[in-house]
Amino acid sequence: MPKLKDLKNEAFKLALKLGLTCTTTKQLKKRGLTKGLDMRRKDAWVSLLNRLEALRFGVVVPHLLAA
Repeated sequence: MPKLKDLKNEAFKLALKLGLTCTTTKQLKKRGLTKGLDMRRKDAWVSLLNRLEALRFGVVVPHLLAA
């Protein structure tokens, strides 16, 4: 399993690819992407990566409703 730091870096890179200028967890929270997630845990970062991947294809609503 990857380290927490690696997951964070991957999430920020993916956010930048999507056109979101997020460089801190606080900015991700401000955009509402981390709703319902405890960003101190690895599984939350994995969930965030899944949400960002879904956002890439325009389907983020089911992930937010599940949170």
